[in-house]
Amino acid sequence: NLNLLPLPEDIYFMEALPMKLPFTEFLLVPVSALVLVAGASYLASRRAVMITAINAIQLEK
Repeated sequence: NLNLLPLPEDIYFMEALPMKLPFTEFLLVPVSALVLVAGASYLASRRAVMITAINAIQLEK
C-alpha cells in the first residue's frame, strides 16, 4: 500500500489515502492508450490519403 495522497486529519480518520498500484496496471494503462492513439492516427491517415486534391477543393465550396 502506498500513502501518496495526504488527507486532513481533522476531517478524516486516516492520515493518507491508501492506494495499491500493481506494476502491471502501471504499464497496462499507458501502453493501451498508446495503442489506441496509434490506431486512430493510422485510420485517420489512411482515410486522408484517399482524398484527392480536387475532391478536397470541391468539399471546401
